[in-house]
Amino acid sequence: MSMKKQLTLGAALAMAWTTPALAGPKVQITISGDVEIAGKEEADAGDKAFSAGDLRAALAAYGEGFADTKDPDFLYALAQTHKSLGNKAEAKSLFESYLAGAGELKYRTEAATEAGVKAGKGLVGGVVGVVGGVANTAVGLVGGIAASVYTAVKVNVADKMEAGAKEVAKKGDEAYAAGKFAEAKAFYDQAYEKSQQGVALFAEGMANAQAGRGAEARAALAGFLASAPKGEQAEQARQMLLAMGGAPQMMAKGVSIGSKIAKEAKAEATSGDKAFKAGRFMEAAKFYGEAFAKKADPSALYAQGMAQYAEGDVKEAAETFKSYLASSGKLEFKAQVEAALAATAHAE
Repeated sequence: MSMKKQLTLGAALAMAWTTPALAGPKVQITISGDVEIAGKEEADAGDKAFSAGDLRAALAAYGEGFADTKDPDFLYALAQTHKSLGNKAEAKSLFESYLAGAGELKYRTEAATEAGVKAGKGLVGGVVGVVGGVANTAVGLVGGIAASVYTAVKVNVADKMEAGAKEVAKKGDEAYAAGKFAEAKAFYDQAYEKSQQGVALFAEGMANAQAGRGAEARAALAGFLASAPKGEQAEQARQMLLAMGGAPQMMAKGVSIGSKIAKEAKAEATSGDKAFKAGRFMEAAKFYGEAFAKKADPSALYAQGMAQYAEGDVKEAAETFKSYLASSGKLEFKAQVEAALAATAHAE
């Protein structure tokens, strides 16, 4: 990471504000003067969105900034954004990740308080330790999950893949280990196409995160968590998803439209629901597309977009979401679609 400008990060309580979905105390965040030059554009965008009350856009911008730079200031801004959204667990997790950063952490004391640990002697080198009488120390901050968002932790999924996808996944593992993250992403994408195994999405998401592709990382990691919320890599995926400006709960309830769509498209919609639940998102997107072809119901567009997003096809998902929002009639899933569309921001 290049040398940073002098820190000027500001956070001050002000008047109450309201967004279409949320209301709460306004916290002004300004990190554009704090971050290294490579992340200034994303910091500016995040600051403006936060000030305007568009917290979803702020998450996407700050997440993209962290993907580009691994600058801890973006994690602090993300944590404050989640706090303003009322996402207490996510905010705490991000404050912990911020504390695991290296270098000068201007808001170390504030972040430690938010994370539920004592500042002072227990905070060594920006990492919460177990010395100096630290109380309520957060688990995993020393050399654990919180610190892993800054480094390219080992990814090895080939031995977990089905036979037809094992060889290409191995190439992905080798490319990832060599620091060739864009190349690794391409191999993992092929592995998912061959197998539709969620673990390939985990690997693809991690490769995207290391390659600085925040929007693509958000999608693949969200898809992985939708397919394996309690899987072996689930906690690591959640931590990285948060650092990329995502929200693990976005697809926590899955997709189910079979009972809502007209009978002429019910069979396809139900098949899509089953495929989505099984983590076979490519199949789900196909079924939902067929359902929409039989009955132009906006709910099929919503479901198709969510399946496309979960499989990591960010740009195509964004177009489907826009089509949903442009549809006439009752848009039952408008809030979910708007949140998912915001998560596609900055896709390359």
